[in-house]
Amino acid sequence: MNLSGKDAGGHEVTSVEASIDFNELLERVGGDAEFLQELFDIFLDNSTDLLNQIKQHIEENDHEALARAAHTLKGSVSNFTPTGPVFEMARSLEFMGKEKNLDQAPESYDELAEKLDSLHATIKQFGNNIA
Repeated sequence: MNLSGKDAGGHEVTSVEASIDFNELLERVGGDAEFLQELFDIFLDNSTDLLNQIKQHIEENDHEALARAAHTLKGSVSNFTPTGPVFEMARSLEFMGKEKNLDQAPESYDELAEKLDSLHATIKQFGNNIA
């Protein structure tokens, strides 16, 4: 879905495409905006580290490590959005690693990095409005 309109704090939000229901996330944490912000911060740090690991594993042609890192990123993303471009790109890289075929991995990594950057921007924008 294209996130636009009002966030949980009543602020106007327009942002990149993301399949995140921020109001539902806020409900899942009992309306605790501070706790949700902590979860966002952890995700932002961890997903950046995982993206760096994915790049390294592709460069090293380490299929197994790539599959694990991409799987971990996919799981982390699914806490916020169980579908969407970042989830799909991580899943694709996970399968490339499992299939031991990294021919398209550099291009997929570039797309994942771009989509993850957009997801980060969306999360940061929402987080700035709930604090």
